[in-house]
Amino acid sequence: MEKLLIVTPGTLPVPAVKGGAIETFIQFLIDYNEKQQMFDITLVTQFDKECMQQQKKYKNCKFINIKYERNLLGKIINVILSKLKIGNFLHHKSYNELVDEYIIANNHFNKILFENNFKLICDFDITKYKGKKYYHIHYNDINSEMDLELQKKIKTKFAQIEKIITVSDFIKVKCDEILANITKTIPIKISIDIKNFSHIESSYLNEIKSKINADNQRIIMYAGRLVKEKGVLELIKAFKKISTSYNAKLVIVGGVTYSDNRVTEYIKELYKESKGYNIYFTGYVNYKMIKYYYANAEILCLPTLYVEEASGTVLLEARTLGVKIVSTDSGGIPEYLGKNDIKVIRDNHFIDNLSLALINSLNIHKVEEESIEYYNCDRFSNQVFNCLE
Repeated sequence: MEKLLIVTPGTLPVPAVKGGAIETFIQFLIDYNEKQQMFDITLVTQFDKECMQQQKKYKNCKFINIKYERNLLGKIINVILSKLKIGNFLHHKSYNELVDEYIIANNHFNKILFENNFKLICDFDITKYKGKKYYHIHYNDINSEMDLELQKKIKTKFAQIEKIITVSDFIKVKCDEILANITKTIPIKISIDIKNFSHIESSYLNEIKSKINADNQRIIMYAGRLVKEKGVLELIKAFKKISTSYNAKLVIVGGVTYSDNRVTEYIKELYKESKGYNIYFTGYVNYKMIKYYYANAEILCLPTLYVEEASGTVLLEARTLGVKIVSTDSGGIPEYLGKNDIKVIRDNHFIDNLSLALINSLNIHKVEEESIEYYNCDRFSNQVFNCLE
């Protein structure tokens, strides 16, 4: 059996006990390999005590848990000491530095799959790593809009990569803008745990219904980070135009990022804009509970405005529970839209466009049945592994 090293981004641990889309996809891979035994896997991930307990159930995956300095003060000290070139005894090594050391010290893998760890590819000499190398890109990180010097560096670095696996045709096109003659790109649509999202416990469902006061109200939901580029402020303004006419409530699920519930200046602006309207902020929600918010919603809105999304995980999760989708034409999202979903064009009339789309979606009373089965996690995992020739 071939030895496969999977290198995670190091942002969150795997298994995905703390959530994270990429970490969840990686867990799909190692779960599938437990059943199919396609590779002898070693997985490098961030150290986490809770995660290490979950790792014990895996028989065909060895975990390398990297412990490194993650707090802001430690990172600042690390940068200063690096600039001053003060001795290693004062140097707190980064996640990627420790990963690089591990690979060089254990250079016996047949294949290495880098999961969206762009900085490791660009900042380290991966020619030292034995075995075929593959890169799984989950964001719009590589495109012709980059600085020309960076493009040149990427071309050199990615010449060492056998294949790039992308999460949408959109990301494939973007990568091919500068890497078409350098390496091969293969689009593989993302997946979700359909079985998990289809299983709803009535006690939790009713708990969330009571929490957001969903009885006799039509719930429009946003799920994601509360940052400017996601278009949350514009969603609130669009919702205010229609809320009273349709007995609707806007439920905004999420924080700044992951489990971060800080109230930023942008979030203060959201609160101010929402005052006096039927809008509810949940703050960060544990990933295990997100499906109960979907189950109480009629519409999920993805108003991404200032960035190009690579794909749409929350879109698939919500659709599993029969939720209608209203989304912008951002990046790869249109590739994931279904029969009952509405696409919003981002132009100078965006708020009006979004408001009209919400009205049109609320007026769809007969939802066409649509299978979500293609997006099951076993299909995804099998296609990814088959790419690693």
